[in-house]
Amino acid sequence: MRNCIFCGETVSDKTKEHIIPQWLMRLTGDPNRQISVGLKLPQLMDGTLGDNPFRQFSFKAFQFPACSECNSAYSDLEVMTKSIVEKILNNEDISVKELDILMDWFDKIRTGLWLGFMQLNKNIANIDPKFAIDKRISSKDRMLAIYKFDHITDGINFIGSDTFVFQHLPSCFGFRINNYYFLNISFEFIFSKNLGFPFINKSTQIQDTDNFYLELKDGTNKIKHNVLPKPILDGNLHFVQPLFSNKSIICDNKNKNAIKEFYSHNEFVNNHSLDIDLGKGAIFIKKSNQSYEALVQNEKTINFSSLENLSTKFSLDTWSKTFTKMVYEYQNYLIKNYSYLHAYDNETKKSFKKKINFSVHYNKTMVKMYYRQKIR
Repeated sequence: MRNCIFCGETVSDKTKEHIIPQWLMRLTGDPNRQISVGLKLPQLMDGTLGDNPFRQFSFKAFQFPACSECNSAYSDLEVMTKSIVEKILNNEDISVKELDILMDWFDKIRTGLWLGFMQLNKNIANIDPKFAIDKRISSKDRMLAIYKFDHITDGINFIGSDTFVFQHLPSCFGFRINNYYFLNISFEFIFSKNLGFPFINKSTQIQDTDNFYLELKDGTNKIKHNVLPKPILDGNLHFVQPLFSNKSIICDNKNKNAIKEFYSHNEFVNNHSLDIDLGKGAIFIKKSNQSYEALVQNEKTINFSSLENLSTKFSLDTWSKTFTKMVYEYQNYLIKNYSYLHAYDNETKKSFKKKINFSVHYNKTMVKMYYRQKIR
């Protein structure tokens, strides 16, 4: 992939984008340090892996092509996110508006890692990317779970971004920033139904295109106690947000306009949204073992003092393996249950099933191998 990592088009006035921003490199250690950036998948697949299976280079080298204008357009997001991350690391409150910005940033990082690893691995999964960062910011239902683990050295880890599942479905990954671990999940309408919002009742692929006609169904107007389709580890604060902007919907313009009207006349949606015009539902917060609360006021603050320090319950070795296992297993769950296989013709369906089975098996194998290692 040599196109712009932001817009997906041929690069204009070429610059380089650091997927992991330089401010975050400095915040988490020596910005010139060497890092492990996933397995060398091409060498793994052709049997030439050797004694050092992990790709190593400096953070500064982890950069990819971008248009100058696109790169500049995202500078404000990085400035705002830097302040928000610093507040979280210092156990300070953040506002709902700041949380919304942070979730936008995770959309950027998740999609950037997907495109970056696709390039690093020479597109070994043979993906034809239909979108770049621009089309994934604030476009799909999303969730961010935050865990705290003290007594660990500063640093960064991204978990699950170098798997075959992630290449086929870049909807779930883990991210460590110093003593905080983040689980990020995003997929179209994945949380909407359980939040009482309208949801997809039926999707039909438009012949000879990658678009779909979507049939929406009114929601129940009730928030379920369990919103996530698959449970995650306890001991977290997690936030779920339904999204329904034009970018959320892969269909033609006529269908998009009808769906916009469908939402704007829904009283429950209007009462549980941050910005109905932008297609941003409320951010729903759930503290461990509590029901969900809809946050609809941008200025309302979120306190992290109740976040459990998991280093009192787990060793670093056990926690690292447990968190990684959760990420890999959630990836497997998503690709097996949210791949729109029913909408494809039999030949495409058969081919993609083989890729799914291989990708799921790879994740299971990696978890087993990881559990045999000693984390220090």
